[in-house]
Amino acid sequence: MGSPIFSSFFIATLLLILANKAITAQDYHTSSSTCAKTYVKNACNSTLYVKECQKALMPYAAKIKSNPKKLCSYSLKFALAAASDAYKTVVKIGKSKGLTTTDKAVLADCKDSLKDSVEELQQCKEALDSINRNNSTSSDEAKFQTENIKTWASAALTDEYTCHDEIEEEKVGPTMKKKLDASVVKVSRSASILLAIVNGYCSNY
Repeated sequence: MGSPIFSSFFIATLLLILANKAITAQDYHTSSSTCAKTYVKNACNSTLYVKECQKALMPYAAKIKSNPKKLCSYSLKFALAAASDAYKTVVKIGKSKGLTTTDKAVLADCKDSLKDSVEELQQCKEALDSINRNNSTSSDEAKFQTENIKTWASAALTDEYTCHDEIEEEKVGPTMKKKLDASVVKVSRSASILLAIVNGYCSNY
């Protein structure tokens, strides 16, 4: 029969080891989470719209970690969602009654511009998916697809600015202007964020 003192010592030692392992795991998780948030924060600091960027991407920091592919993927997801929502908003407003001739003309132009933006951002997604899907993609091919992403993102941003400028220049109704501004500004900022992150991080594949 074992000594009670030895048994107590063994149990105490085992508990101490387990406690140290639990603390180490917790410290690692905390450190990993902090690094992920810092990575996203630094990425957002490279954009013109830091607060909007952090609001959009920080909830996904744990998934992004320090991975440029995931950072670019979530940035693109944010921009594409904003463009799609804005397009739907324009279509919905276009069905309203009492629109002036100017309102209708602006809505038609914005609808076309935002539709183009959605399609261009979808092209970005296809290029990014091509890189993410094929880990054996050559550096030249990855560089080619990254340049495609930059081109499509720039085109999307240009189309969104076109819509925004027309809203500002034409005398549309104040209610419609307010609704359009809220959607289009979000789109242009999300596209700007995407382009900044693409230029700073997507090239690191």
